Parts: sequence; structure tokens; C-alpha cells
Amino acid sequence: MAPPTLLVLNEPMLNSAPPRAPTTFCCATARPVEALTWTTRIAGEHPPFPLHLRVPVTRAVEHVALGFVPPESSEKGLHMNPETELLLRHLNAQRQHVLAAIDGLSDEQLRRPMLPSGWNILGLMKHLSLGDEHYWFRSIVGGESLDVLPEGQDSDWYVADDEAADDIIDLYKHEIEAANAIIAVTALDDPPGQKDPTWQEWGIDFPDLRGIILHVIAETACHAGHLDAARELIDGHQFLVM
Repeated sequence: MAPPTLLVLNEPMLNSAPPRAPTTFCCATARPVEALTWTTRIAGEHPPFPLHLRVPVTRAVEHVALGFVPPESSEKGLHMNPETELLLRHLNAQRQHVLAAIDGLSDEQLRRPMLPSGWNILGLMKHLSLGDEHYWFRSIVGGESLDVLPEGQDSDWYVADDEAADDIIDLYKHEIEAANAIIAVTALDDPPGQKDPTWQEWGIDFPDLRGIILHVIAETACHAGHLDAARELIDGHQFLVM
């Protein structure tokens, strides 16, 4: 039996966002399994990535994986907790802020050092992809390997010359979809799939998904502000927050 294919229609992350290419999700099996393998295509080819979900595919995942939760979700049978919807809306708003802040920048502008330390926008995008979205949702909540970050201090901020800017930006969108799919099927009070042993050294703890989402909202909002300042220095563009 061929695996089912779910076609998510062209829905933006937020109502005001520009249209995006349709996203197709193909799950590896038609029945509930211990782990589902998804293949995501966003205006191009991407390798499959595993999501350790212990539930079958639902319409909630179909919509939320694209980063958009319709206001009438309860009427459509998307059984998401209202608090989860609220947190996800705020998280998606900050993610969209990030993407809007870098929209239209050239490869040179994305790589241009903006601080004496050599900080650049593309390095931040890689950090948001690996150090935030992948680490917190796929590794911590979903229980995937903690070895997602390259070796070395702050290595997730380093971008090699042969790493394409478009690939890193696509990676961020890819990780958002993976994270949202996990959020959609995890209760806010659920403990993480695993805790990072280094948390003890840092003196921190995250007992449940709620705390993790709030942390990533704050982290993403902080970096969105960094991008606002960098963008204004590059071409004078200002992001107006009402």
C-alpha cells in the first residue's frame, strides 16, 4: 500500500505574509507508528527528516506544520489546546518578523560583518535553525540526537564560504515546520523527551513544553531585534511594530 500524501494548500505563516509555495508531506506509513519519516518540499528539494511522533498524522499537523493555525481551528476539528494555539501564534509572529527583516537582502549583505566580532545575519539564521528550532523542539522535546550542533564553541553561528545563503534560509523554514509538527502533538505540560546534561552546568531547567516554547519566543524576539538594527544599518529599512 502506497503511503498517503497530504497536500497543504498555499497558506502563509501569517495572514499578512507573502504567498509561499505549496508544501507536500509524505508520511512513511499509513498507520500509527513509533516514528514517522516526513519529506518536505518548499520550492525545491530537501532531504527527509525524522519526527519521533507517537500519533498518526492529523489535520492539526497538516496545518500547523506550515506555520499557520486558522482562527476557526476548533470548528475544523483541529484539536489543539487554545493555550498552545496562542503560544504558537506568538512564536510564529516572531519567526515571520525574522524572515521579513532579511527579505530582499543580497548574498553579500547577508554575509557582511556587522559588529567587531564578525557577527553577520547569515550566521544568526544558522543559529536560529540549529541552536533554537532544531535543538529545542526536535532534540529536547522530540528526543532526537543532541549532536545537531557542529563541534566547537558557537559553531552554529559559523557559515562557511561554500554554504549557500538560500540553503540556510530554507533550513530555517524547514526546521520551523518540523518544530510546529512536534508542538501540534505534544501537550504543554508534557516533559521533554530528554534533558541536556549541560543544563546542570548552566543552572537551568525546562520541565515542560510550555516553558520551552516561551523560551524560544523570547530567544527569537531578541534576535529579531538584532536583525532590525542590522537591516537599518545596511539599507535604512525599518521594521515598524504596532
